[in-house]
Amino acid sequence: MNPAGNEASALIIWTIIIGIGLTTFATRFVPIALLSRLELPTWLKRALTYVPPAVMTAIITPALFFPGGTPTIALDAPRLAAATVAAVVAWRTRSVLWTVILGMGALWGLQVLLR
Repeated sequence: MNPAGNEASALIIWTIIIGIGLTTFATRFVPIALLSRLELPTWLKRALTYVPPAVMTAIITPALFFPGGTPTIALDAPRLAAATVAAVVAWRTRSVLWTVILGMGALWGLQVLLR
């Protein structure tokens, strides 16, 4: 084994990781920094309020209705019941933190009970 080769490989890997991290940060920070300096029209501000629910829906729906990669809708599924709990919590509290905490708690609890 060549120790110098292992060190070079590790350096390349860390360089790639740091580069990807900086690129990811820049692509998210730069638009936010630029938009924070602009006065957005009221209609755009109103439209942007729908972005977080749309993103959450896009993230959650496949995991809820396609857990194995195929459409699966069962009334006794823990995911569907936990999603219902989370939806009620979101509706009543309007808190993302409580929605996530109680939704995940319901999912884990139902998975333990139904196994």
